[in-house]
Amino acid sequence: MPGPETTVHGMVRDTSTGLPIPNLQLEVVSLYGSTQKGNKDYTTVTTKADGSYYLKFTPEINVTYFIYPIQENYTTFSSTHIILGQDNNINLNVYEMINLNIHLTNNSTQNKNTFSLWAEGSYFISEFGIYIPNPIKVDTLVKMSLPHLSSYTLQSEFSDYYSPSTAPIVFKKVIFLGKVDTTVNVVNP
Repeated sequence: MPGPETTVHGMVRDTSTGLPIPNLQLEVVSLYGSTQKGNKDYTTVTTKADGSYYLKFTPEINVTYFIYPIQENYTTFSSTHIILGQDNNINLNVYEMINLNIHLTNNSTQNKNTFSLWAEGSYFISEFGIYIPNPIKVDTLVKMSLPHLSSYTLQSEFSDYYSPSTAPIVFKKVIFLGKVDTTVNVVNP
């Protein structure tokens, strides 16, 4: 049974700058992740030059719906729940994500077999870890997708899985991500 006619409108802003985001595609998605009738035009809308959007739709089924950005490199952690049969004013704070490529090297001769790496910022934490059964020398590339225009503390830690009381080798580096994909080198001596 179809749901009631519903409208959704609001502003979309970049979380880092507070500026409106023009020409960003948004999509209405059901609780089950499906779009209306498989027709993207039926449930998508593009923000105007001032970051505003407006969409009217009649859901095919009466379930819970959300609105999200669908363009690559954009995401939101805001609640985007749409109340069917009502006029929904949903302002979205959106993160523009960029790739952080971390070239991680451990040149230590110490007997370490586990490493972890994380990036911590004011909005976001991303982590990567690995266990290798033999002592490791690491020379690898780790890719993280993080919000742009933010500072992060990168921390890598090399430790011995079998001897947790042994002090780990820890390295920290503070970086600032701008508007383009970035590569940084993290070297544990």
